[in-house]
Amino acid sequence: MAKNEIPLWGINGNPEQHTWTHSPKAYAQLYIDDAALGCPLIYPTGEDRPYANWGAIEKLLEGLRILKRTGGVLSEANNGTLMGTAYTSPE
Repeated sequence: MAKNEIPLWGINGNPEQHTWTHSPKAYAQLYIDDAALGCPLIYPTGEDRPYANWGAIEKLLEGLRILKRTGGVLSEANNGTLMGTAYTSPE
């Protein structure tokens, strides 16, 4: 994610979660999962399965005011926590 200038706080887990739960399931305020009902997908020709349409997801997150554009680079707004296989740190 560094090449896309997205700072990561944790990958496949919440680094502070062990302080308040013993659950192995990663906690986040928002999950993005390509297997979830309603997730925008791309169906590439010749591929076995679709994958997340990150351009469409970005627009959804901007509409929800979770992400905002600044000079063409995504930045966090409203201290939102994003989660797919990774999430950004709330401040």
